[in-house]
Amino acid sequence: EGYGPEMDMWSVGCILAELIAGAPIFGGKDYVDQIARINDVLGSPSQAVLDKIGSERAKTYIKSLPNMPAVPLEKLYPNANPEALDLVAKLLTWDPDQRLTAEQALRHPWLKAYHESNAHWQPPQPFDKFAEVEFIHSLRQFKSSLQREADEMRMELEELEREELEHLGNGAH
Repeated sequence: EGYGPEMDMWSVGCILAELIAGAPIFGGKDYVDQIARINDVLGSPSQAVLDKIGSERAKTYIKSLPNMPAVPLEKLYPNANPEALDLVAKLLTWDPDQRLTAEQALRHPWLKAYHESNAHWQPPQPFDKFAEVEFIHSLRQFKSSLQREADEMRMELEELEREELEHLGNGAH
């Protein structure tokens, strides 16, 4: 269905796997080779997952790949923390509907050291500035919009600086 939060969570899984291994988990020469490498590691997707793929070309290519079983991440990364690998496995799944959300990932046992600080985490507001940009029809409107955005950013930064100074003033180091 296009780009969404599920793609971002896939990226988080790839980055985490790379941090664990020191090398990309699905490195490839191009996107076609990369899909083959994903198939080699995750195993072949189920028919239900294939049915969700909108691109007929992609679906046909994936079906043409050899039917592969999933490789246990413990085999790829024998020295890695098992909880970290569990998080990677839950992020790197063919089916985007089965992939962890950001909120679920933050609650994962591997991140328990951060659970207290994550307890108050709120997802950011959706980015909606593009709608405003579409209605800019003159240089004057563009300059005004750019100035307004800069002013908002300046206020946010000043607030962060105030909070940091308060935090330091309270004896926190």
